[in-house]
Amino acid sequence: KLLDNHWYFQVFYTGNLKGNHSHHYRYLTSLAEVKTDALKKWTREQKLAFWINAYNAFTIQTILERYPIKSRSLIGIFSPKNSILQISGVWTRLKFDVGGQRLTLGQIEHDILRKKFDEARIHFAIVCASRSCPVLRSEAYRADSIDRQLEAQTLQFINDPDRGVRWDAVKRRLYLSKIFKWFRADFKKQVSTGNVSGSSQKTENPLLVFIRPYLTGQPIKDALGDGQEIRVSYLHYDWRLNDSAENRT
Repeated sequence: KLLDNHWYFQVFYTGNLKGNHSHHYRYLTSLAEVKTDALKKWTREQKLAFWINAYNAFTIQTILERYPIKSRSLIGIFSPKNSILQISGVWTRLKFDVGGQRLTLGQIEHDILRKKFDEARIHFAIVCASRSCPVLRSEAYRADSIDRQLEAQTLQFINDPDRGVRWDAVKRRLYLSKIFKWFRADFKKQVSTGNVSGSSQKTENPLLVFIRPYLTGQPIKDALGDGQEIRVSYLHYDWRLNDSAENRT
């Protein structure tokens, strides 16, 4: 129910979402009540959905409890105003009760989601509350539909020229989200294990192999298929908060 109140790729922190703290905290309580032994018995799909939902819920909690964000450390000088980057230790120090453990967002992302699932599409599902991060899905992830949901998130992100992939036909340059740069190893691994349809050439850029099946724009599909050299650069990552209120003022 909580996620029904977000606005497309931005969140209305000052309105519907902030007014529904009770729903959110009930959900957080349910995450804490899941015991480690019970979690171990769940299917892979159940665990994957659980940890993605937990990550996003804790990210929302972190923002709500500090909104509007005001930095109390020197890091705020170098970060955008009202940005998650202004929260000291947001990924490494703040801990949350979940599945019988106390974990940071970084531990959920790197030690659990990335390490245990080998699923590169998680990078289009977990949300860092920033404008360049993937869209916050308007429904929770579910074990019985997790693959479809991840496919939809990946398709949406890759075909978003502002966040995911942008093609400059004049310069013959492909601009990718920095998510592809930061987590290149994850996408390369998924390609190498055969979980992505694409080129069988081992020398081809694995990022291009990964994104090709998801592209819907014909010019970029033609460019990647004509065998000519493609230069790759990375889009600016906008760390400003994905706050719809800022666009309403």
